[in-house]
Amino acid sequence: MRPKFLLPLVVLAALVVVLGIGVKRSPDKSTLTSALLGKPAPQFTLPNLLDPARKVASSQYAGHPYVLNVWGTWCGECRAEHAMLMQAGAEKRVPLVGLNWKDDNAGALDWLAQLGNPYDA
Repeated sequence: MRPKFLLPLVVLAALVVVLGIGVKRSPDKSTLTSALLGKPAPQFTLPNLLDPARKVASSQYAGHPYVLNVWGTWCGECRAEHAMLMQAGAEKRVPLVGLNWKDDNAGALDWLAQLGNPYDA
């Protein structure tokens, strides 16, 4: 084998070994780790987007499961998961509470008018 081909081959082999070690040591992506798992959800009282005079409070759901979904019109993942939330909202298994983050009311309402509103509150 010629010496000019030997160096790239050695570099490629080293990269394969390093990538193999990295993949083997990577954490299991099927489990979520969070300091909040298994703990009560934070208490909140917030204005309802559709009727700001009405309040939505975590105490309304005390003792019952609910989904608190934080979303924004600027969030690509929020748009990607919206169809799934529409389906879950239609099934009515648990209440869906939407918390709009960093949008003005008009923009958030327009987004829900275009894509549908899956939220109970």
